[in-house]
Amino acid sequence: MSTTVKNYEPGMRIIYDQQRKTANVTFRGRLKALDGTFLSEASARAAGEAYCHSLGWNPNPIPAAAPVAKSLLAHRKTARPFL
Repeated sequence: MSTTVKNYEPGMRIIYDQQRKTANVTFRGRLKALDGTFLSEASARAAGEAYCHSLGWNPNPIPAAAPVAKSLLAHRKTARPFL
């Protein structure tokens, strides 16, 4: 059995079975067997991504802001006692 798996985000996976020409999608805890047959992995991947996009997947998320230092002195390598 030959399958191709591509991971996107935690809980999202598109599995293409080359022998059966079918695709299964796991997205945020839901398992879905896509309807129809797919002649190539690329067409199965596009259908799987479209399905996930319809459920709220954002392929280009906005990067999270850098965490703010807890202290103004947090950048120093050695601690300095207060005077």
